[in-house]
Amino acid sequence: TNINKELTQMRDDSKKSQREVLNAIKDHQWQGSNRDHIAMFSLSLDHVVEEERFAALQEIFLHRLSFLTMSDRKDEIADAHKATFDWIYTPIEDQPWDNFTDWLQQRNGLYWVTGKAGSGKSTLMKYICQNQATRKHLQPWAGELPLITASYYFWNSGTPMQKSQIGLLQSLLYESLSQCQALIPQIFPYRWRSYDTFGDDLRPWTRTELMQGFDRLVSQDGTSAKFCFFIDRLDEFDGDHGEIVNLFERVVSSSTVKIC
Repeated sequence: TNINKELTQMRDDSKKSQREVLNAIKDHQWQGSNRDHIAMFSLSLDHVVEEERFAALQEIFLHRLSFLTMSDRKDEIADAHKATFDWIYTPIEDQPWDNFTDWLQQRNGLYWVTGKAGSGKSTLMKYICQNQATRKHLQPWAGELPLITASYYFWNSGTPMQKSQIGLLQSLLYESLSQCQALIPQIFPYRWRSYDTFGDDLRPWTRTELMQGFDRLVSQDGTSAKFCFFIDRLDEFDGDHGEIVNLFERVVSSSTVKIC
């Protein structure tokens, strides 16, 4: 209901803007004697209105894709002091783990973080996700393409969505498409038609639909964007572990995607 009210308000604002433009033309006694100019002006005005409508539909779409508890687990994790995990970006001689900075800058595939229970893996993951140094080191890998990063934190003490594959997919898709909204019609072409025609779509998301959308997202032609996903507490996933392993194996085979 609130979304419909917001959409109605946006449409009203758009109509108000059109009236203000027309009144300004009238007040200045503009003579529309040149038919080509009139047609060009009309097309420009229609274009502005359509852009506003398109942007409003994108916002509604993203609202439907999100869910209330999406960031609860991340918010629960304490923020690390800057100096605590700076070592992750600065390799030392004979370190027993793979060079993380080198992986960010040059390599594809999977970077796996492991450690004892309570050793601070989730705090490290949150630190990596939020640190601007991560984006800086990813930039050589992304090159001229837009760089999109997204994260998800499984939580076995949370709601069913917070430990499910559907929750993972919705969250990664929401964060990714929020950064590149122009991809929405391409990633979800069938559902987008409902938004474009009716202004909304209240159908619940299905795992199949989300999986298809995620496959389209990460199977771009290499000219749209590059994606780096950060996923925490994979062992707390509640579902078919074979399915999620197959998902990650398929995703990291792409040269445009990497996962930590």
